[in-house]
Amino acid sequence: EDELLLKLSLPPGSYATIVLREIMKSADPLAYIGRAPDNFDELG
Repeated sequence: EDELLLKLSLPPGSYATIVLREIMKSADPLAYIGRAPDNFDELG
């Protein structure tokens, strides 16, 4: 099983849950951190 550790540095007053919720709304959340899925061309 692949694992991914994501560390975020947020400014004071920011809420990690809000940031993570916005990232997970994407069809490809890993694109936010510079990783493309194996089927990236098919998602187009």
